[in-house]
Amino acid sequence: MNLEGFMMKQVELNEYLDNSPTEEQLVAAITAELGEFMNSVKYGKYGWVWWPRPEHKTSDRNEALGEFIDILHFLLVGYERFNKGAMPYHQIMINEFLDAPPPSFQEALYDHPFIILKNARERRYHLAIMGWLAMGKVFGFDEKQIDEGFARSVEKNLDRWTA
Repeated sequence: MNLEGFMMKQVELNEYLDNSPTEEQLVAAITAELGEFMNSVKYGKYGWVWWPRPEHKTSDRNEALGEFIDILHFLLVGYERFNKGAMPYHQIMINEFLDAPPPSFQEALYDHPFIILKNARERRYHLAIMGWLAMGKVFGFDEKQIDEGFARSVEKNLDRWTA
C-alpha cells in the first residue's frame, strides 16, 4: 500500500467538495462505513450472523471490498488533516505490517472496528489505517485488490463529481 499515492488521489477528490467535514462528521462517516462493511460480510465464509436461512448464506465479495475502500477514503481525509507530516515513518510501518501474519478472525471482526474508531477519535489516523489493514488481511483483501479497488473508487467518484 502506497500511502503517499493514496493520499495524492484523496487530496484530488477532496478538491471537489465544498467544505471539509468536522471531526465529529468524519468519525460518524467512518462508523457508518464500518457498519456497511460489517453488513456486507455478515454471510458466507466470514459470516458472523447465526440466524440466516440457507438461501442467505452468501456474501458479495466485491460489495465488501467497495465498503472496505470507502472506510479508507475517510481514514485518508483524517490522516491528511492530522498525521500527514509523519508519512515516511508511517509508510515504513505499513510496509513492515504488510509482511506480518494477519490477526485472528475474532480480532478482525470484533476488535479492529473499535481500534479504528478509537484511533480516529484520538486523531491517530496512522494507527486507524493499520487497524484497517489488519482487518483487510483477515477478510482476504491483498495489496493488489486494495490498489485496484481504490483506483475504481476514485474513478467512480471523479465521474460522479465531474459529470
